[in-house]
Amino acid sequence: MRLPNRLTSRYLLLVLPLLAAPVVAPLGCGSNAEMVQPTAGAGGGGAGGGGEGGTPTAGAGGTSGAGGGGVDDGGVGGGPGPNEPEVQATVCPVFPSIPLTGSTTDAEQPAIMWTGKNYLVVWSSAAAGTSATKGDIHVTLLNEVGTRVGTDIVIPSPDAQATSPELAAVPNTEDFVVIWETCVGGGNCPGGSGVQSVVLGPDGMPKGAPVALAPPAAVQRRPYVAAGLGNVYAAYRDVVMTADPAKPKKTVARVHKLSADGAKDGEGIIVDEMSDGHYPHVALGPDRVALVYQRNNPTPDIVLALFDVNLALQKEVVLRRGLPSDATNPVVQWNTSRWVVAWEDQRGGEDEAQIYATVVDADGSRVGPVGCSGPTCDPEAAYEANGNWPTIASGDLNTSLIGFYGYPGQRVFLARVEANGNLKPGQVVLGTGKFPSVTYNKDATGGGQYAVVYEDPGRRVIFARFKCSN
Repeated sequence: MRLPNRLTSRYLLLVLPLLAAPVVAPLGCGSNAEMVQPTAGAGGGGAGGGGEGGTPTAGAGGTSGAGGGGVDDGGVGGGPGPNEPEVQATVCPVFPSIPLTGSTTDAEQPAIMWTGKNYLVVWSSAAAGTSATKGDIHVTLLNEVGTRVGTDIVIPSPDAQATSPELAAVPNTEDFVVIWETCVGGGNCPGGSGVQSVVLGPDGMPKGAPVALAPPAAVQRRPYVAAGLGNVYAAYRDVVMTADPAKPKKTVARVHKLSADGAKDGEGIIVDEMSDGHYPHVALGPDRVALVYQRNNPTPDIVLALFDVNLALQKEVVLRRGLPSDATNPVVQWNTSRWVVAWEDQRGGEDEAQIYATVVDADGSRVGPVGCSGPTCDPEAAYEANGNWPTIASGDLNTSLIGFYGYPGQRVFLARVEANGNLKPGQVVLGTGKFPSVTYNKDATGGGQYAVVYEDPGRRVIFARFKCSN
């Protein structure tokens, strides 16, 4: 079940105005990127017309804000037509946002990918007010401007709350696989959390019943899935028994293959069995499988492990070591030449989590942006304020996009990283929300575009897209 790491009073900021635009800092040595901010607020009219962020005409949302001018059970959109980017102070023009769900449901934790023909979007959904204990997986297809293709598809979960869906393409087919966590008993999952998957056809319809990958256990699973090298790989937290009577169970990070029908293909491997492994995230490169995770050894380290296609360990790189402060939610993506890794880091204080990021050479031989002196380079914060839940997508211009949501205002931000690891000037500012998921559409009319889905304060799924010229 995907939850923030700190359930504090900061969630009251959902109803407060955005006090200041975020500042972008260089992502490592050798970067002299200019700091660029929106000139008059990050959000224009705000989601639902709530007035997020100052003068509407110059915020991230243009004349109607990232959230639109505000109408009942809509409130997202306004401004130019769907094919006309808004004029704004953010570095990439943002098209008007589109709500995919309404007020009659609690829609949470969406994920998105470009299929080559459409956007495939999944999320967890339940009747309004019931998402603490219930949730099914919803699937929809959108064309390149965000218009629905066909009707939504529901994958019911009658015996458990289905949460945190993720998706990937099945190699050498036109199919897709969705993976999610099952929370048994509602609330804090008193019956444990499991992992399930299902294969979807090109039309988004399930090709069979959901398959159990892991049975319910007393651990938050946090599953992810990635495809490449002719295989599909799933990663999640698991529990193993130990010989230590003081700690008979240990949390580990597990990664394994999936078969063509979405079932578990062998037990795979677990990493760092001697220390707890948390928050595993998996990605594929040209010849390696990358797994990034947090381990307590004894302080919270961020580790990038590189495997061959059969999950034999090739290289382990520790990206963060020896700091007593927490570091959570790491993610990794291949950016056509290097691995890009981002995570939440609390070295600035428990209530000041920042998004830290770095790049790693393909074989793990060097860490840090090009231009740093020495064999390694400490990453620097990509966003100098509260940042949560990073996500990464890579385009075909050797540029990766790190999406996250931050405070004040709990807005969705996106920072661009060059192939050499340096941060590009400025950032993209979207609407108020959390849990963003980002993808790259290389086939978009007029050139490549990024698309994002996120959960807004009204528990609606919002779709947004934007074009970056460089």
